[in-house]
Amino acid sequence: MSAVSRTLSLGRLVNLAGRVGVGISSSQCEALAAPFVTLAFEVAQQQPAAAPTQTQGALGAADQLTAASGSSTRTYIVECTHHEFQEVRKHFYDIFAQLDTI
Repeated sequence: MSAVSRTLSLGRLVNLAGRVGVGISSSQCEALAAPFVTLAFEVAQQQPAAAPTQTQGALGAADQLTAASGSSTRTYIVECTHHEFQEVRKHFYDIFAQLDTI
């Protein structure tokens, strides 16, 4: 795969999982009570075939390379506040609306 192809490749979203939680307290704030959302994006990208490996990638993402399929799967974990999550959700709805027009 050429450097240009790797740079322009966005991969394929394989799985999206989410979890909602509430921060009870921290060392800087006794009564935090702040809701947060944790999202896990699993993205697959085609790679040249290689032996199966598992490494720690950029941004703490876990990489899994499968020799049989020649695809690499990377999981990106994002934690955000409830307000930030609402903004992300709005952007996803906008993207889906644009994709429906194609």
